[in-house]
Amino acid sequence: MAPGSPYDSTRTKLADAWRHRAVSLKALSFGVIGIFNNGGRLRRLPAGARGVYEGSAIVLTGLAWVSHACACGRPETILLVAANITSWLVAVTGSYIMNSSITFAAESGRKLRWRDYLTFVVSGIAD
Repeated sequence: MAPGSPYDSTRTKLADAWRHRAVSLKALSFGVIGIFNNGGRLRRLPAGARGVYEGSAIVLTGLAWVSHACACGRPETILLVAANITSWLVAVTGSYIMNSSITFAAESGRKLRWRDYLTFVVSGIAD
């Protein structure tokens, strides 16, 4: 690689960021936020969503209709799927907000944008 190439500048910037702990702090922040959201989603959010859905006659009627219309499972199974989807959406939204506000505050300007949010959601689905 020739001195003065674009790669040289990028490598210098990355090395400087690493020396000043910017990259490692972002990685740590990203990981802590991920653990926080995953812990909540895996333990409390599905049970909470399920409890809310079980307490709503309209939701239970809708889930029974979906179960009958698609013949893809009992209403109880559809309820679990809906609770897990809801908990995942809550967790991914919380993760987007926290990462935009904390981990990537400099890059995002601490502004929440629909396009960035949708990209974040799609990346979570692809994961």
